[in-house]
Amino acid sequence: MLRQAGLPVSEPFEKVETAVSPPATQPILNWPAYDEAAQNRLAEVILPFVPPALYQRLIATRATEMAEHRPVTTIFVQFDYKNRRDDSSAIETADLGQQLQLYYEWACAVVSRFGQENARVNRVLTGDKGNQLHIMFGAPVAPDAPEQALRCLLALQREKPAFIATQRIGVSVGKVFAGPVGSSARREYTVVGDVVNQSARLMQVCEPGQILTDQLTAERTRQVIECEPLPPIHLKGKQTAVTPHLVQRDRATTTLMKAYVDRWERPLVGREEELDLLLGGMDAALQELGATAVYGGTGVGKSRLLSAGVRHWLAKDGLGLIGVCYPHTNDTPYSPWRDVWREYFGLTDGLTVAQQVTAVTAQTRALLPDVGEDVGLWRELLGLPMPQAAALNDLTAEARQVRLFSLIRRCVQAIALQQPLLIVLEGLQWADQATLALLDDLGGHLDEAAVFLAVTFRAREDMALAILERPSCIPIPLVDLSPTSARQLLTQLLGTSELPQAVEQHLGMRDREGRDSPVNPLFLEEALNVMMGAGVLRVNGRVYVDEAELARMQVPDTIHGLLLARLDRLPPAGRDLLQVASVIGRQFAAEPLQVIAQTPTQQIVLNLLSELSESEMTRLIAADPEWIYLFQHAMTHEVAYESLPYARRQQLHAGVAGWLATKYEHNLKPLHSVLAYHYSRAANHRQALQYAILAADEARHIFANREAIDLYNLAGNPPGCAR
Repeated sequence: MLRQAGLPVSEPFEKVETAVSPPATQPILNWPAYDEAAQNRLAEVILPFVPPALYQRLIATRATEMAEHRPVTTIFVQFDYKNRRDDSSAIETADLGQQLQLYYEWACAVVSRFGQENARVNRVLTGDKGNQLHIMFGAPVAPDAPEQALRCLLALQREKPAFIATQRIGVSVGKVFAGPVGSSARREYTVVGDVVNQSARLMQVCEPGQILTDQLTAERTRQVIECEPLPPIHLKGKQTAVTPHLVQRDRATTTLMKAYVDRWERPLVGREEELDLLLGGMDAALQELGATAVYGGTGVGKSRLLSAGVRHWLAKDGLGLIGVCYPHTNDTPYSPWRDVWREYFGLTDGLTVAQQVTAVTAQTRALLPDVGEDVGLWRELLGLPMPQAAALNDLTAEARQVRLFSLIRRCVQAIALQQPLLIVLEGLQWADQATLALLDDLGGHLDEAAVFLAVTFRAREDMALAILERPSCIPIPLVDLSPTSARQLLTQLLGTSELPQAVEQHLGMRDREGRDSPVNPLFLEEALNVMMGAGVLRVNGRVYVDEAELARMQVPDTIHGLLLARLDRLPPAGRDLLQVASVIGRQFAAEPLQVIAQTPTQQIVLNLLSELSESEMTRLIAADPEWIYLFQHAMTHEVAYESLPYARRQQLHAGVAGWLATKYEHNLKPLHSVLAYHYSRAANHRQALQYAILAADEARHIFANREAIDLYNLAGNPPGCAR
């Protein structure tokens, strides 16, 4: 070092009494020393040896220095093999070496799934201190993304390979030195700092199967990740005690029922009588069958009222399941019931078809030990390739439906003996006839069961349902809010119950003569959104009205117009993505959205969806691994779809159909009617005909005759095809 500093070296040790100038730094790569051909060759050679993000930064910027201070999320994972020797965790056999490679590749894939270019497995450590991974988010590319990191770690624990016995994980966030570390002969890009040491120490005190983080990380992620604070502890190398937090679960990962309920955060306004009716019926149903039908026009709050009842039911330790009807599935037999039973059986896209069949079979036999060959009847409703005995195949379509309905009744009764059961079917105006027939069958045969059936639809006169005429069914019609209730809602939204008369006329709270008027709650909320977005209204402790801007602006006088105006105010990228999502459906996943919208990375899609959720256009209902979102309101979905030009709609429907056909190629049967719908809207008449006939044959086979007729008609005269 003395020689490098330009000082004489005559003794093994020499006292230095003058300031020593720091030696000149060495560039990570001396680009000017190479000609263009050599630079290109160097770029090819180093690619396998450096992280992709670092490679891109080196190549794009021709950087000579990479050292910097930057915020990161740093993670240490200690992993133990099931077959390691008791006296050492070091890699000692060829099998363990192969397992290490498999484990490393698996961990890299999980990290990439969450972090994209801003995350990577930094290194693998093996030795007398155990086998460890060091993972980092935020270097060399931002952001540090602690939310992504914790979701990644939950997935690492949830999905660990079978040959791994346990994992202990410590994670911290903070500023570090990031850059090349080592000697002039060999250097690597890594991160160094106190926060790195802290994550390692947290790993060391972690129990098997747990994830420990620090208070700062827990605070930054508290909106999306649930953490439990533990008693303060002293970590090696730390002078002050640290409060570790046990990472428990992703708040966004929930049941479909809870996701629909949690959309509504504000208290219910103006529906006190209706809520009393609903809760009274639910309390009675804890002993015997009950039902309710909540109906009314768009935006009157059917789902919001029902969600208050669901919270009440769940608070009584009841089980809740939900199915939703959609316009594009009204020819799919049992469409909402499929949602109900897939949720009960725990069926997700993460399970293979064989695993789903196994789960349905095992859980049905647990409910009904004497079910026998009838377990194969789930094929009719779930569309899974359940094995069916020859005796079932020999039955007529009507006889199979009778046996299927009996199977479902018995399952519902068995579930209700364990836990009171609530089944919600939303949007019955779009229901298929098989769905309605099953609903009526349950309503007529479960008088002694602790079951409550709740349905919503728009117009009472359009629903011919036997269950609606039963004494146990409570009809709850909803209309616009009264002027008094509208002012209560206004107080909730703005903190005041009164606004200038001109504003209240725009909000629908007063008629042209200035008299108080009933108002649709959704219209009131969306009109306020338009006014606040345009700067007419501002709320900052007090409400301010820009009278001049109010005189110039025109507020749409329909809910459709208000939602379209709100859609128009979105940033172009968010608006375009929302329109693509509307073609997939009211509920949609990020994976097909990224493919169909041709977005470069899933992270870009997730960022845009997060912004749309903040603006209350969408809502995240399930995070990794599926990332499922929901349009906040059915009308928002309809408006987004209708705003698309026809040519663009056709293109997107073709994209959705192509993605579905590829993704589920091993079991397309449940999707035949949906594929027929998308291909028909894409004007691909050949494919629409093919899938419509397949779906119609299947509907006829399960005695869904109305759906079969509609599908045969679709096959004979697809939209846009001249007869």
